[in-house]
Amino acid sequence: MKSSRIQTPDGMLLLRCEEGYEQLGAGAIPWGDAEAIRAAGGEFVKKSPSRQVVSMETGPGGEGGRVFCKRYVARGLGDTLSVALAGSRARREFAVGRKALEAGLPVARPVAMGEIHRWGIARVSVVVTEAVPHDGTLDAMWTACESNARRRELVRAAGAFIREMHDRGLYHDDLAAPHILTRKSEDGWEFTLIDLLNCRVGRLGRYAKAKMLYQLCRSLSRVGLGPGGRLRLLRAYLGAGGGGGAGGEESGDRAVRKWWKRMECARVLKRGYYGRSRRYLPRVEPITGGR
Repeated sequence: MKSSRIQTPDGMLLLRCEEGYEQLGAGAIPWGDAEAIRAAGGEFVKKSPSRQVVSMETGPGGEGGRVFCKRYVARGLGDTLSVALAGSRARREFAVGRKALEAGLPVARPVAMGEIHRWGIARVSVVVTEAVPHDGTLDAMWTACESNARRRELVRAAGAFIREMHDRGLYHDDLAAPHILTRKSEDGWEFTLIDLLNCRVGRLGRYAKAKMLYQLCRSLSRVGLGPGGRLRLLRAYLGAGGGGGAGGEESGDRAVRKWWKRMECARVLKRGYYGRSRRYLPRVEPITGGR
């Protein structure tokens, strides 16, 4: 990786770039207010006091391709301690992205990472990822399906994809439908995971898997996925991988009931976690009918 120093309004940014993205070291990282970023060819995607996401081209005239640049700011004592103990958010997101790619998982490829240190702590950090070709997020594609048959097909494909993700050891801290980019191809549906902050690659327990399944079902229920659709997703999840159930269990009704209970446990223990909302998904009853 090539390292370079860029002077920014917040201080000196030490940036490391993957091969092919050295042009980022020439000062192409967007900085400043919305007007300044638009003038530099960037576009705000998200913005909060501690994070901003900008979409931009990496070279003149778009020659370098489109990327997304996230800038994190450590605010307050809690953030400062977290950075001191675990590293900056950008560093963690960059590292898990590379590990996920090594594990064969479809994620947005991280291509650059930088930090601005003050008193030995990264108070500002930046991570840059490649843009992923897609037709929309999973929830948007489910809504846009022209028929219920196509929706059923999409839900089954999503369940099988989550099973593959779990088999390869990826824990996604916020596995919501907007964080799964979706594309329809000749071979079926293709998915790519984004927003990997606080994720990890390693061994997963059953509760961690159930929590992610609950998060996905909850986010899809907001756009209309009903109990039958959630059951279909879970059956596809359990049936993927040669017909065996997740965690070495059977994939029949008995396994379905067990996993519904685990998802209900995740709902109770993580109450209010997703989006800090006080509106919860109703109990996921152990339905055994339908396909």
